[in-house]
Amino acid sequence: MDILERAGTVESREDMVQFISHLIKDYQQNKKEWANMSLEEFLSGMESWIEDCD
Repeated sequence: MDILERAGTVESREDMVQFISHLIKDYQQNKKEWANMSLEEFLSGMESWIEDCD
């Protein structure tokens, strides 16, 4: 399951903790594929994504 699919499964605090753990691992393994290289850029992108998702 990829990160976007995992995001759609977050329904509880425990799910969110697990999702963040997967984000950390994905970043460590795939840094070059991430568009947001700083925490500020990432959080801004996350904010926009959350505003736009259903």
